[in-house]
Amino acid sequence: MLTTVLVNFNHGRYLPLSLQSIFRQTRPPDELIVIDDASTDDSIEVVARLLPGHSNARLVRNPVNQGTVANMNDGLRLAQGSYIHFAAADDLFYPRLYETAVDLMTANPGAAVFSSRSDVIDENGRSLDAPIPRAGYPSRRPTFLTPDDVARHLMREDAWFMGNAAVFRRECLVAAGGFSNACNRSPMGICAAFSASNMAPAFRPTFSPPGAASRKASLRRRRRRRKERR
Repeated sequence: MLTTVLVNFNHGRYLPLSLQSIFRQTRPPDELIVIDDASTDDSIEVVARLLPGHSNARLVRNPVNQGTVANMNDGLRLAQGSYIHFAAADDLFYPRLYETAVDLMTANPGAAVFSSRSDVIDENGRSLDAPIPRAGYPSRRPTFLTPDDVARHLMREDAWFMGNAAVFRRECLVAAGGFSNACNRSPMGICAAFSASNMAPAFRPTFSPPGAASRKASLRRRRRRRKERR
């Protein structure tokens, strides 16, 4: 069973495409939990319009804003699936993301987390940069990484754990203590990547190159690049 937890705060304008990309997965989630973190835009109206007809979906509304980590840990607690994906409301997901993740993790029962390459797009869906991580890293084909592989790759480059494309084995994430408050002010994808990187040396990951990627849509990366240039 696969659970998708989609956390939203004032991203009503992105929700239609984000949810549609989840509904159109070749291997749809068995459970969809949308957590709205006290949005002040039209997010609730958008969700109320899109969820009817999907009996496996439900909306959880926070009366006050809780922040990233609290919402992700709430989703972890509520989820019934043995696999769980934390989706940001401003992300899009390629149709075979879940199919590839579940197949690869089922074939490798020792793996606790799956991750994939991501394309970077702007708020209008236009491609910006090369996919992350770079082509061929850490593998050119779907693969299972041993603890030694993980340690070696993390020493060279830690950005290949794309949190927005990470699918966790729920029991391992619970055993690791869920998500740390250390990343409470960070975007969801950063929190997921932080947890995946910490889990990987102990629980082992799987990785898939393009074909099962997500599209990371946000102004956040553009702002970060501008800041780095200054």
